[in-house]
Amino acid sequence: MKIKADILEQFLGKVCVNMSGDTYLMNEVLLNLSEQGLQMECIDVSNTVMTVGFLDKNKFVTYESLGKVGILNMSTFHKVLKQYSGEVTITKNNNVMLITDGRTDFELVLPHSELIKESPKVSSLQYDTTFNIDSGVLKTFSKNSDILDKGLSININCKPKNVTLESGSDDKCRVSIIVNELNDNITVKFGIPLRNVISVLDGTVSLSLKNEYPAKVLMKNENYTVTYIVAPMSG
Repeated sequence: MKIKADILEQFLGKVCVNMSGDTYLMNEVLLNLSEQGLQMECIDVSNTVMTVGFLDKNKFVTYESLGKVGILNMSTFHKVLKQYSGEVTITKNNNVMLITDGRTDFELVLPHSELIKESPKVSSLQYDTTFNIDSGVLKTFSKNSDILDKGLSININCKPKNVTLESGSDDKCRVSIIVNELNDNITVKFGIPLRNVISVLDGTVSLSLKNEYPAKVLMKNENYTVTYIVAPMSG
């Protein structure tokens, strides 16, 4: 199969939460090359962030349904894709994946897919409110609150037509955003897992919330869709 390397590289970086450099929340993953396209469900080792990604087969130049392909080290796979600027051809022969642009080749040894633990199925989540928010606002808030302490929690307080993000106990960082479609009173507290997710968001995202309940963040663009489920802090 063939695809623009940057499309696949960006998709994998979002799904596996490539926070910076070679740091990923999810490093051992399954690529499910189904009849519809590339589907992924991943969960981090702390069980606080789950991601669900979909890259439609129509985004590939040519596509082949290969089934489930295990990746033991996403960092290596991701760095390989970054070496290419155009289209790459990816083939699988038994337990070896070949990536090439016709000039530079990489061969990656693959584990048996059975060795990669599949993410547990999550029951349907119900939310009290869903609204759109600019991910740039979230990133700026996270960066600004890092001035006080990089480990600070993020408190999200929703009131009719307004959402407030706040970090800190004595010294505080706060931002208020007008959300006209918001009608509910909701308070929920998150930690570093939400900060990690915020670091990879782009564009306008959909945020679903409920009191003391995992948040759902939906990011969608012309190439792919990624959903993040983030556990709240307890207590």
